[in-house]
Amino acid sequence: MNNILEVNELVKVYKSQKGGQECKALNGVNFEIKEGEFVAIMGESGSGKTTLLNMLAALDTPTSGSINLDKKNLIGFDDKSLSKFRRENLGFVFQEFNLLDNFTIRENIGLPLVLSGHKKDEIELKIKKLAEMLGIKKLLDKYPYQVSGGEKQRAAICRALIVEPKMLLADEPTGALDSYNSEQTMNCFKRINEEKKQTIVMVTHSAKAAAASQRIMIIKDGKIGNNIYSAGKSFEQIETEINASLR
Repeated sequence: MNNILEVNELVKVYKSQKGGQECKALNGVNFEIKEGEFVAIMGESGSGKTTLLNMLAALDTPTSGSINLDKKNLIGFDDKSLSKFRRENLGFVFQEFNLLDNFTIRENIGLPLVLSGHKKDEIELKIKKLAEMLGIKKLLDKYPYQVSGGEKQRAAICRALIVEPKMLLADEPTGALDSYNSEQTMNCFKRINEEKKQTIVMVTHSAKAAAASQRIMIIKDGKIGNNIYSAGKSFEQIETEINASLR
């Protein structure tokens, strides 16, 4: 299977406002992700995982190195081209859902395609397919304040998927959920990955969430350390490997 993402010698240095002290958040990060792979990124606070996700999302610019998504180097784009590329190729799922309260679930899911000028019938068909797949078809005419946290997150996942992104990026997607809804959300990610062959990259602090992925990358001191593969392992085995890698 081909690589959808290639990250080479990625460095990010932050300077203090007074221009003196430097903080190297990423220190030569290298990895590849195959098309259709589900990868979790884990690390202690301050390890660089959020910085890395922001780089992959083209929301921040590295100090040096390259990020190639579908053989296109994100570093080479101007702001306008980058915004277009991000809109057409990346889907985003956040911890706090980021749904618009005065829009129905249906309107929230369809919004990216409305903004891109797609036809109403095409948008409605895609909404129905995704809502059915993630079990929220009966909630489409409700507003975010009328549904549970887990249902909001499933709506947010539908919204991210409706553009048919090359890569789905998730930032602590279970962080605001209880254990039951966290498990349901991760089941959704697994199903999307398995049935749609969707490439997913997820930052999480939860070993339980990470265990749903195919591969867990541990980031430590701004570099990728161990890669933990989950196939054929119990959660207890995966958790033990994660804890050992984080020490």
